[in-house]
Amino acid sequence: MLERLGSEQSPDGDGTYSIKMPPTNSSFKDHGGEPPCYVTWERLKKRTNNFSTKAFPTYIQENDITSDLWMAYGLNTWGMAMQGALGELATLPHYKLKRIGKKMRELKIQRQQNLITEQDFCIKRFELTGLPPTQGLEHSHALSAITCLLGGDCIPIEFGGGKLNPSPPWLKWYQPQQVMALHQLNYFKVLGLRHRLNGTNMVTTNWKGGKQLVLSPAIVGSIQCFLASSGGEQDDDPLIGKEEGSPEEAIGFAKKMLASGITWVGGVREYVGFVYRGTVLSAWITCRLEGLGAGIKGFKWARKYIELADNEWKVTSVHQDYSKYGETFRLTFRLNVMSAELQVAQTMRGNKQPSIKDAAYEFELAQGIIDIAKTTSKPTGHSFDEWMFYTCFGSKPLAFACSYLAGTMSAMKSNPDPDFLFKVIQQSGLMDPDNDDNLVTFVAECTGLEEFSVNSLIAETYRLGALNQLPDDKELAILWWGCAVHMCYSGGYQIVKLRRAIENAFLATRERDEELWGADVYKDSTQQKQALHVAMYYQEKPDDFILPMLTMETRPDGNVCLFTDGQLLCMNFDKDLRIAEKHFDGMSKEANSYLDIKEVEKEHGAESNSTES
Repeated sequence: MLERLGSEQSPDGDGTYSIKMPPTNSSFKDHGGEPPCYVTWERLKKRTNNFSTKAFPTYIQENDITSDLWMAYGLNTWGMAMQGALGELATLPHYKLKRIGKKMRELKIQRQQNLITEQDFCIKRFELTGLPPTQGLEHSHALSAITCLLGGDCIPIEFGGGKLNPSPPWLKWYQPQQVMALHQLNYFKVLGLRHRLNGTNMVTTNWKGGKQLVLSPAIVGSIQCFLASSGGEQDDDPLIGKEEGSPEEAIGFAKKMLASGITWVGGVREYVGFVYRGTVLSAWITCRLEGLGAGIKGFKWARKYIELADNEWKVTSVHQDYSKYGETFRLTFRLNVMSAELQVAQTMRGNKQPSIKDAAYEFELAQGIIDIAKTTSKPTGHSFDEWMFYTCFGSKPLAFACSYLAGTMSAMKSNPDPDFLFKVIQQSGLMDPDNDDNLVTFVAECTGLEEFSVNSLIAETYRLGALNQLPDDKELAILWWGCAVHMCYSGGYQIVKLRRAIENAFLATRERDEELWGADVYKDSTQQKQALHVAMYYQEKPDDFILPMLTMETRPDGNVCLFTDGQLLCMNFDKDLRIAEKHFDGMSKEANSYLDIKEVEKEHGAESNSTES
């Protein structure tokens, strides 16, 4: 095992040995030595007296939900999944660690044959593994945790130490334990499915029995990784290398099972749901360990598969019978998996602008996210679980998709091809009047505007992203600044809307949780300076003054000039950026001497929960 992990034992000098592990790559940036998930986890433990009381409040107002609560909601689910999965990993016969695997297997057989009670089984299991008993929901909890957090980098794959989840003593020095436990979830699900469809029992029957299944390449790769790392014999397992197929082949296999007399409740529902969920889980792990390019293939496979399955059995469009067809068909579950796919695609290209083909793919994905998220209704009560459901499957995905679309369209305006953005908009159907599920339709529904220029569309998309974001989110301020500056580019807005966007940007900066997210990288941005230049220039105008268009021009001498209404607003914008830094601090009193926002503050206080604020 040590050789396979690239590790070695070294003497400590007192007759004992330590295991020296090779350095590992982490996908997380340092956050004062810890990624944000650890900060959130520690806060959650403090709030609940180290989990001795209920983890979350029973009742909570909508505006009380914060970023660390949102992250903690997913991390708590992640913890439940990992504790059970690690306990099962410790009991595998492959390990033969102090014969624990054999003992645990014997214990399971005793429980299966009702020779011991459930209570005795849990007590003895805890004695063997050092972890609480599993409820068989590890796979579901792992997927739920990922989807609650938009598939982002908030959940760690831990490389040692057990900071988030206590590890069994038998795996204390086995570094990639959480990765192995996740792969094991897929392996156990496949074994269980094969036995169930074959009418055998996984505990009392040979582990390699059961029917051949059609699985995604991502799931097969996950199981191969598990068997190779845990000491299992790949060559003797009929599963490996023989069950990989396309989405169409997986749907065909499910149809054959139904035709043979196996019902949805009798095993087809479990198979169809696992193929999607297992593929997503495998793709998520691959993104963090193998690379984004390898992982995104799994996300694309999974999305095509579930769309084919939904179209075949018309679950969401007609039946909506999730008790029969499975919760996996729910659009809210797919929503954040699509968000993860979009995030991976965007991260892969970095700061480079996408090609027209890639941009159309990303734009269509973002519009799909918006189309699902906007139908998630706000709850009528104030229970924490209800509000967190809306946060995870309504407001956060909307904010994410709108932020992506607005930011990407804004960046595309600097493309050397002046028609590039229009080509992408046309190909992705962003402003197609015949498409009811496009961005323009959504913006029009929320704003009442009937006609859009590109800049007004970007401004309103930024604004909708900001309105759906949590009040202390790391990106809320830049969303408001993006909204403000594109109001200036567009023209035609009442100046009161610009003043309100600027004030909201200052408030967002004040509310931003720097302990959780780190320093504000957007402070003193170009967008902030441009919006403030316009607001300062027209600060004596009444609220109903209509803004003219703001334009930028690079002169032959290299100076960047700002113009508004034919008037020169700034001769050397780059130089002004440096000079104005001390004046444009939204937190200082000096800033208010340049920008009169008293009326805006009054309105904001009265309308803080309105769509205009």
